[in-house]
Amino acid sequence: MYTIIIDTTPQHEEFDHTIPCIHCNWKFDHEREVKEECIKLMQQWNAKHDEDDQADDYSIFIDEAIENLAQLPYIKTTCDLCY
Repeated sequence: MYTIIIDTTPQHEEFDHTIPCIHCNWKFDHEREVKEECIKLMQQWNAKHDEDDQADDYSIFIDEAIENLAQLPYIKTTCDLCY
């Protein structure tokens, strides 16, 4: 019997042991927060617009959500990948 160990640690080809910032890879450490912010932004958009202009895909708000979250003090906004 063999045991297979799969390493699921995110790796970057350029830099090992680097934790990416929210701008380089928001899914690495902030996926939940970004999705929650996107949904909040989508709900705000839908509240201000007619039924014909309603957004049904939160992913169109990802860039704005990242910019909003980057203002929070605990969010890493620079890293070795973008420097």
